[in-house]
Amino acid sequence: MKKLSKFLLIAGIVVAASFSKPVRSLAQDQPVDYQVFYDNLAPYGSWVNEPPYGSVWVPNVGAGFSPYASNGYWANTDQGWSWVSDFDWGWAAFHYGRWEHNHQYGWFWIPDYTWGPAWVEWDYGPGYYGWAPLGFGVSVDMALGGGWTPHPRRWCFINEQYMGVRNIGSYYIPREQNVGILVNMHPITERYTDNSRHAVYIAGPRREDVARITHRDIKVYNFGERATPGHGVSGTTINLYRPAVVNRPGVAPKQIQDPHNITPVQQRDDNYRKTQPVELHPQIINTQPHSVRVQQAQQQRSQPAPQRQQAAPRMQQSAPRGNSGGGGGRRR
Repeated sequence: MKKLSKFLLIAGIVVAASFSKPVRSLAQDQPVDYQVFYDNLAPYGSWVNEPPYGSVWVPNVGAGFSPYASNGYWANTDQGWSWVSDFDWGWAAFHYGRWEHNHQYGWFWIPDYTWGPAWVEWDYGPGYYGWAPLGFGVSVDMALGGGWTPHPRRWCFINEQYMGVRNIGSYYIPREQNVGILVNMHPITERYTDNSRHAVYIAGPRREDVARITHRDIKVYNFGERATPGHGVSGTTINLYRPAVVNRPGVAPKQIQDPHNITPVQQRDDNYRKTQPVELHPQIINTQPHSVRVQQAQQQRSQPAPQRQQAAPRMQQSAPRGNSGGGGGRRR
């Protein structure tokens, strides 16, 4: 009887230990390679070979598209601000890799191995928050150490009181004003170290600062794991497919497009290709007075349109036109 009781006690301890052990996601347990990007992004754009980047992805979007600005919003997490995208492919292109721009493609994405909440540089100045997508080969140390200077058109600015709102796209400052705004801006150097992924992220504005400035409660979201490509939000959980990506030689897109067959960005419309709606949390009401919004719209319409420039050779890096961001050059 004593032996049976001892056996049952040991068995109970083993069972309890098995339930208390942290459960790792399927995505984390099974590293993948670039093929997961090549295959899953192909329906939403074109893969092309572009020296010096290698295989890059040109999304099927119009001239108005800008990464970390179009069809999405910022959510504060315990790992820094994360971009939550409405695009089906947002789980990949806004959490891995870097973005560059040229006159033919517009914005194009260059895959990389490390996951992050968002790969942007952050700025703050009197009355404004701003962010700029990190470019090819730009590390967090380079961005924060002054070793990289984003072109003024690469920045997206908002009035500080709108940081963290769901409909943030309604409040972007016209990029024609970026040069003047940048004079008084300073980098936000807050970092988050992710020991599990051996990565460092630029965390962005401190939650306490945003709450103080906006007089709003800033929710803190957490990340949930998906076992298959995709993303969505449920309550305060951002569910993402974010596997470890490893370097395996020989992988390549199954179909490489001839660059001459890519429709120039200025000839594309803004009917973004989306096949599945992303689960989002409820809309935050726009608290800006209607009269102010009307006045701003009138002022923006009254501004002269920027002079069109002659198109540069296809791979020459350039500042994007209109409201869609660009490549190098900054104050510091």
